[in-house]
Amino acid sequence: MKEQYRELAYPELLLKQDELVTEYRKARFDAVVGHLDNPVSVRLLRRRLARGQDHRSRIRTGDPATMSSTERLRVLAGTVVSDRMEKTIVVLVSSQKRHRMYEKYIRRSKRLKAHDADNECRIGDRVRVVESRPLSRHKRWRLLEIVERSG
Repeated sequence: MKEQYRELAYPELLLKQDELVTEYRKARFDAVVGHLDNPVSVRLLRRRLARGQDHRSRIRTGDPATMSSTERLRVLAGTVVSDRMEKTIVVLVSSQKRHRMYEKYIRRSKRLKAHDADNECRIGDRVRVVESRPLSRHKRWRLLEIVERSG
């Protein structure tokens, strides 16, 4: 299944994704109405759709300014605050936002769970994470690179 996506060029992959979306919507409709014999087929279509989107995000290249908003992947930088889980790190991403009325800067922070396939990150490392398809209940990010190792 995955090899099938690797062989396709980007425009062909987009057409394949559109076909899968229409097929998935039709299957869901049939399941709701009661005309679907095998309800497992909806789940299989959803998986095929997710694999195609994942592969599409991997082959996506080009200037972010010329890409559409659906093609752009979010990349965030942060600090690793936990590495106790297997192949998972917790990254603290901090940002500052200016309050409209009081014109004072407010610090915001988020704790993101990211996939670290090789378990190479340690607490205190500065890393960059990239948005991905849902990998588990809370994991929606992948480790892109380690910017700076902790001392």
